[in-house]
Formats: sequence, structure tokens, C-alpha cells
Amino acid sequence: NMLRPVYQIIFINDDDDCLIRDYAYRDSNGRMENGNLNYRYFIKMKHIEKILKEKEVKELNDLERLCYLFIKNEYTGIIKEKEEDIIGMVIKMYDKFRNNEPMWSIANQLALARIRTESFKDEYHSKGLEEGIEIGIKQGIEQGEKQGMKKEKVEMIKGRYHQECREWIEGLSEKQLKLINKYIFEEDEFEAFKERIDNSN
Repeated sequence: NMLRPVYQIIFINDDDDCLIRDYAYRDSNGRMENGNLNYRYFIKMKHIEKILKEKEVKELNDLERLCYLFIKNEYTGIIKEKEEDIIGMVIKMYDKFRNNEPMWSIANQLALARIRTESFKDEYHSKGLEEGIEIGIKQGIEQGEKQGMKKEKVEMIKGRYHQECREWIEGLSEKQLKLINKYIFEEDEFEAFKERIDNSN
């Protein structure tokens, strides 16, 4: 009962008659699953252009404005003069994320890796080097996932023990990082928890 729902938002270049499609879990009889914790939404990026042909940016509804923000990555024209609407909340979260140096750095590295990959693909497509490009993508994603996992562990420990532990986490092995999820629920004291992790390698 302590688990939180997971929301997955997927941006795709396909287009049809709607901006967003959402999916839910159902049983074999078609009934909606009770206590569902997973939600998936597909946002059709091209569809926002259709909407913008029909109305101006300032006329978009809240959901359309939110999609516009995600797709265009600009918000000067969509902020309404009212207190704390959904766009204002998302912008605050986005600015908070941007001010988080480790997370912002990971996001930039992944974006640069994607740009480099596309560049290499265009340059070397005719030379049969696609396999090398795939390896590069895989390595970039693995590095980004590892950094993201370390950041997650830091937040978990801060939430449980109220301890700043970024430097300690950076020095842990992959095996030790995985054990954090187990031991964090078994030890009430941070020092005992840290000792178990340190001695597990």
C-alpha cells in the first residue's frame, strides 16, 4: 500500500485523429484492473501542429498547453494570468530539474549522445558502420542509466535516513548499489545500514 503509481509518457511522431491515447490494464474479460499502478500515455507530436492551425497558442486548453510545453520546450506564450495552474506547476518542476546540476548534466549527456549518434549515422551509413553506432548508443544509455540509478539511491537514503551520501554512493560497486534496495528496509540506523553495504563487496 506504500507503492506509488507509475506514469509513462511516450512521445511519438505518428499522427491520427487525436493528440493523446491512453492505455489501461484489463483482465481477460475486458474489465479494468483494480488497484492499477501503471498508466501509459502516447502523445502524438505531429498532432499539435494541426491544433495550432485551428487556434492560437493562447487559446489552447490546459492539456494542449502541457503537450505544447513538452513538445516545443518553450513556455513564454502559454503562461496564463492565473494562480498556479498545471503549466505553472510543470514549469516550476522543470526549472527545479534544470537547477539540479547532476540530473541536468545526465540529460545533456544523453541529448548530446543522441545528436552524435544521428550525425554518425548520416556520415557513415553507406560505409556499413551501423553496428558500431549501436554499440555507442548502448554504452551511452548504460552510462546514463547508471548515473540515474546512483541519483535514485541518494534520494532514497536521504528520504529514509536524512543523510547526505553522494560521495559514498559514487564509490559503490554495482552489486552494492543493488543491495541498497534490500538493506534499506532492514536497518533502522544509517551507520548499521552503511556498514552492511560496505562489507557486502
